Amino acid sequence: MTLLILLLVGIAVVGHFAIWTRAHCILHSMAWKQETIDIVEQFIYAITLILPAYTAWWYFNSPSELDFSLPMVWVMTPLFYLPVCWVAFIVAILFWWSHRSEFYSNQANYNETTLCSIDLKERAKAPLINHWKTSLLAKFPGNQILSLTVNRKELYLKQLPSDLEGFTITHLSDLHLTGHLTSAFYQQVIEQANQLQSDMIVIAGDIFDIDSCVDWSAEIFGKLQAKHGVYFILGNHDKRLKDVPAARTALTNLGLIDLGSNCSQIQLSETSIFLAGNERPWFNSPLADEEFKPDPCLKNQFRLLISHTPDRIDWSVEHQFDLMLAGHNHGGQIRLPVIGPLVSPSHHGVRFASGVFYSDPTLMHVSRGIAGSHQIRLNCSPELTQIVLKNKE
Repeated sequence: MTLLILLLVGIAVVGHFAIWTRAHCILHSMAWKQETIDIVEQFIYAITLILPAYTAWWYFNSPSELDFSLPMVWVMTPLFYLPVCWVAFIVAILFWWSHRSEFYSNQANYNETTLCSIDLKERAKAPLINHWKTSLLAKFPGNQILSLTVNRKELYLKQLPSDLEGFTITHLSDLHLTGHLTSAFYQQVIEQANQLQSDMIVIAGDIFDIDSCVDWSAEIFGKLQAKHGVYFILGNHDKRLKDVPAARTALTNLGLIDLGSNCSQIQLSETSIFLAGNERPWFNSPLADEEFKPDPCLKNQFRLLISHTPDRIDWSVEHQFDLMLAGHNHGGQIRLPVIGPLVSPSHHGVRFASGVFYSDPTLMHVSRGIAGSHQIRLNCSPELTQIVLKNKE
């Protein structure tokens, strides 16, 4: 009997944390003001800790006999919450199983090769950290914030125009210039990006966190080079800037192309590449939705969408994009063996934490990103990806 009680308690604890980590995920996918998100986040943290503590206190201090015919007895005891947690546990297991199945089924859509794993600290010629808190976190065992995984992913796309066979795109995301990591850190990342010599480079949002770091643009982003252009959009952290237009201008003055403000198109032989950005829900596009629809008169067109959050996958499918590149979720930042990531700022929870996903006709790549506002990464190193387009036979 004691073992059964312990098992039920353990299941309830897991279910409890499943409920409130999911609430945390959904919160950070919202387009609310940061002050509102901070307040709600503190409430979630508080209730996540208080409910188990209150349950333990009630168990050891409740009367031996309770009259459960009285409604107030149910309200004042945590017993009403236990069945909710047991159901949440079952739902969490089903989600986990679904995500694992999706992961394995999507392996047919790509092939991944790790080109190198770099300890940026060993290569640094200047300090990489500029904040005491980040310096302490960097010493935490297993923290990978100063590591960088450079990989190549061959993505297999249906009916890829022959002109684009082998076309390469370097996917960067979530650089998070907070001032906690120095420009020397980002210069190493940019150096690695240029060494890939991709045909195109895209940055999928969350570039700046504070206005003072916009001044770093020239020494960092001014060095990016790609034959067919360097493209960017902004994300939710960029909205925290006091002067967002100044950040856009700083990047466009360096030759980067702003897909959050307009679409772009390039021609390769007989194939055109239509490039668009989606910064929703944080920024509204100046373009009408109709302008993102495919042109039925164009036969050889490849449609590429850059979205900060992978939550826009349904919008991408609706507008018939062939490829969508996203970030925002950082791979979860903390990934446990077997279980995987615990939190991810998405309506879908940890489903799109990172990796490759397919929803006809869109193939989506979600980057783990480069940095973050929380300087902790366990089993989830920063990622720089070269994407190679391949025709799926």
